[in-house]
Amino acid sequence: MRAAVLAVDRDALASDVPPFAEQGYDFPIVSSPIVLYELKGVAPEITTGIEGAVAEIVAEPEFAEFVTAKGTLPLYRTGAEIKAAVRAMQNAVTSVINALKSN
Repeated sequence: MRAAVLAVDRDALASDVPPFAEQGYDFPIVSSPIVLYELKGVAPEITTGIEGAVAEIVAEPEFAEFVTAKGTLPLYRTGAEIKAAVRAMQNAVTSVINALKSN
């Protein structure tokens, strides 16, 4: 049995372990993002302010050390970027589920 990372690229925390794709497996990439949601109707300037504050926090070296010690890497995405990423993960998993249903 070979180890593999569920990712597109090698993980910085386990760079010696190749991802599934590198080993020839077509596997949907699904991560576990931490997502902050806002209520409908929030003023755009509040959203922009919160996104800016979170981006600053994620950019701090102390934050990177903290989350790296917990086994993950710091990554910041805007609301639009995370929405697209979650939609892509949903689509990848849905195609696998539909393929399994048809077998």
